[in-house]
Amino acid sequence: MRSDAFDVLDGLNSALDSKGLLTGLTVGVVTFVCGLVYGRFRKRRLLSWAVLYDEPINRTFQDDGPDMWEISSQGQEIDKGSLVVLDIASAGRDDIMESDFALPLSFQFPGREVVHFKVRDSEHVRRKTIEAPDEEMQPPGDRSKIVLPLFSLNRGVGFKLLVLLKETASGPGASNVRGYQVVDGGTVRGGEVQQRKPRDRRYWFRVIATGTVLLLLFGLTGGIYLANRVITPHPDCAIGTLTVLGSTAFAPIANNVANEYENACSGASITISAVGSGSGLDDLRRRPAPGVIAMTDGEEGGNTPGLRVRPVGLVIFAVVANKNLKLFDLSTTRLRDLFRATPSSANGSFVVVGRGSGSGTRRAFEQTVLGARSTDFPASATCPTGSSSTPVACTVNTTMDLLTYIERTPNAIGYAEADALTYFPNVRTLSIDGTSATRSATLDGSYHFVATEYLYTAGQPRGLTANYLAFLTSDPMTARLRDHSYVACSELSGTALAGQCT
Repeated sequence: MRSDAFDVLDGLNSALDSKGLLTGLTVGVVTFVCGLVYGRFRKRRLLSWAVLYDEPINRTFQDDGPDMWEISSQGQEIDKGSLVVLDIASAGRDDIMESDFALPLSFQFPGREVVHFKVRDSEHVRRKTIEAPDEEMQPPGDRSKIVLPLFSLNRGVGFKLLVLLKETASGPGASNVRGYQVVDGGTVRGGEVQQRKPRDRRYWFRVIATGTVLLLLFGLTGGIYLANRVITPHPDCAIGTLTVLGSTAFAPIANNVANEYENACSGASITISAVGSGSGLDDLRRRPAPGVIAMTDGEEGGNTPGLRVRPVGLVIFAVVANKNLKLFDLSTTRLRDLFRATPSSANGSFVVVGRGSGSGTRRAFEQTVLGARSTDFPASATCPTGSSSTPVACTVNTTMDLLTYIERTPNAIGYAEADALTYFPNVRTLSIDGTSATRSATLDGSYHFVATEYLYTAGQPRGLTANYLAFLTSDPMTARLRDHSYVACSELSGTALAGQCT
């Protein structure tokens, strides 16, 4: 591998030392000048938006027919409805952060009333809209308006806003000729909010200019690409089978890494088995094998003779609840009152859902939130089939079981890995003492509901086991996992959690 890298770099140097020298210098100068010109005229922060679709629903020359739809939202029948699809993107030089907004981004639809809206293509913005109070996003005094919560958006990244509307009495009316409008609002410091106009001659001029620059940059880009391939680590492939079992919270991350490894290494077969931290480690203790890794949320206190253990990072957990409860934040004191063997009726008729006694997630919750190594919460108790009018404490086996139960139980509350809510639209994360379960809050030490993830092997890992562990902790994989509720040990240096991986 190293020899190949030097061969490629030597080839690039030879090209520059011969007739390619002048070309290389020309490309460099052109690139520098173009960068200065582009950077001068491109705004630092720019939120651009465009109307992809804005049309009435069921608006034909006939009152009925086979092409008419029955449109309703949350049981409300929509008459004289219309659908709008907006494309919103960060088109400036810099990323847009929440602190960059002087006024939040908003959209107004004169003559129409917002019935419902959804965000697509950005999980970050979607979660923000789910967690924000409805009255802040849709002001009661102006139903024609949507005010989005503050959000971050990397440059070049965007999302879609889908809006279902109905016409008001002062709207365009029932004719096919209508004058729909969309009006933006909001203020971005050091930039602006701007509607994208239809493509004109200037657009095609920019396309031609960009194409010319790309042709000039082709040679240089090829060299950079080759150099990057040399210095970018790839998994060392090994043939064989590997089983990774244990923590249900870390299993999605382990599976993500396994898929990346198998895509690069056709001779490897990796199976992820989410059976719980305690069960996974017990299985490895009983049957130690070189092709098995056990995942635990937190280091086990019992004897592990013959097993090697290594920390790989932190998993971020969150208190979760059914949205019907209208909860957004709970204090540590109230959580301690709720998660008892017999919850007090003074706190309400919650169905309090925990994990079984062998769960690493439960252990992390008890130690970091409840402040105890163990509690009197039931080790195992069957949950009721529906909501209960009296407080109930019960347990489930896995993260998915817990979220599935809370999804269908209107007064249920529990805890789970913070990244697992994608497929549970009726479940929201709650902040603890006003602090949300975010990566930044974890790194600055203000959010404590986390657990160090430990991986156990039977003796010194070798072959596929060793290569998988190396790939999981490599810099490229660490960077790829930053979108998950996970912080690698290599990212903790210099933070408040620097000692968590010792």
